[in-house]
Amino acid sequence: MRATRIDYPVLKDFFDGCFSLDEMAVYFRCSHAVVCRAIQRMGWARERLPNRLSRENHPNWRGGRIVDQSGYVRIKVGHGHPEADCKGYAKEHRLVMSKTLGRPLEIDEIVHHINRNRQDNRLENLVVMRPSEHSLRHGQEMSSEEKQQKAARALKNFEAYHKRGSAIIRKLVLCQCGCGTLIETPNRWGAERRFVKGHTRLRGNHRASASA
Repeated sequence: MRATRIDYPVLKDFFDGCFSLDEMAVYFRCSHAVVCRAIQRMGWARERLPNRLSRENHPNWRGGRIVDQSGYVRIKVGHGHPEADCKGYAKEHRLVMSKTLGRPLEIDEIVHHINRNRQDNRLENLVVMRPSEHSLRHGQEMSSEEKQQKAARALKNFEAYHKRGSAIIRKLVLCQCGCGTLIETPNRWGAERRFVKGHTRLRGNHRASASA
């Protein structure tokens, strides 16, 4: 594909004339991301307009606190924060635990809500777990109805996957640690699977708790 050629003197005139990125992209017949990278490469910057409403001055500002589609509370922390997403927000429960521990959380550290209320971010309702422990905990806490719903969703996704065509014929089996999670077997290399990744070492703990 032919690379886009940017006429930088013309781009500078558009930039100084306060044209938008979309308007400049239409002129150069490229995406606004290409224009944005060209401007950043030249080190040009615009001063914030004095009448621009942002944060506390914007009528839709809610203190930098939102609830995402998954039900988690997110806090505006800025793009430089280690927990920030692409919009500069971070999950509140991870911020609470990070502040308590006095260090950033690792990628494989999951903060679990004990009462399963994702918006209850009190410290006494939070505990740090590894992914395998978190999956097992959720499996133990789920009711039989929730397990049936989870199995139905997994079966639906499983059938949809095989309708697209697959070289390996797979089947669904329950994880043998007792967490109630459905897994596909064999794996992509043809080996049989009996456990969710990380659940093998938890099998003994689960059996001990069940016998008690």
